[in-house]
Amino acid sequence: MDDYNKIQGFDVIDGRLGYLKNRLETTLKFVDDYLNNRIKDIPELKENIITNGNDDAPLSDNSWAMIASVNGI
Repeated sequence: MDDYNKIQGFDVIDGRLGYLKNRLETTLKFVDDYLNNRIKDIPELKENIITNGNDDAPLSDNSWAMIASVNGI
């Protein structure tokens, strides 16, 4: 391993990819259950979209870096 490609910090990337994989698997299960009539609806899709109050744009806080890592990115 050279000086530029160190593995320190890969645990954060590994965690982020793992979280994303789990979320996608859960979403796939819900959609599959819905399409095969095992569940009647997906409650999360019935929720009202929260806006910032100034326009109809959805409220968004892209702070994934602060959620998935103890270090600021």
